[in-house]
Amino acid sequence: DIRPEDLAVLDTNLDEEMIAWLCLRLPCRIYADPISANKAPRLLPSMGRMDLVKPNRYEAEALTGLPVSTPEEARRACERLRELGARRVCVNLSGGGAVLAGPEGVVGMRARNISVRSATGAGDAFMAGLILSDLEGRNPVETLKLATGCALAALAAPHAVSRDLTRTALEAVLKDMETEVLL
Repeated sequence: DIRPEDLAVLDTNLDEEMIAWLCLRLPCRIYADPISANKAPRLLPSMGRMDLVKPNRYEAEALTGLPVSTPEEARRACERLRELGARRVCVNLSGGGAVLAGPEGVVGMRARNISVRSATGAGDAFMAGLILSDLEGRNPVETLKLATGCALAALAAPHAVSRDLTRTALEAVLKDMETEVLL
């Protein structure tokens, strides 16, 4: 059984009707990853049920109709999605950082020491960091730092699915990670 304290993660490989059906029936927090600019609008009718939405810049543009290439533009896109009902929004600008907005305010952060072996899976790792942060009750700055650290660990891994992506490896990435506050 799914309980109110649980969380569900969905993406837009589901059609709009299924997303709406799940949003009406799930009693828990719902996190959404738009996964592509073409599919992102499937979330719009159910935006008011989303606890967290994590679009990249292109998905945020598709959802809001606003340009999203800078941290300030990402902040505006976050605000727009919150106006549409999402409780929290985290726009990922890839190498340009990320902006997280919610009831606690807005924070933007970028990692300085990025090493890329493979970009495959970095967005999923970032989402995993957002989820883990919520489960651990972290504040927005810590949340963005952990999510960024997860993405950096994935970027440095030789494969999208790697046994090297462990909590120990993540702690090492976080220890060495240099960040820059954007907002």
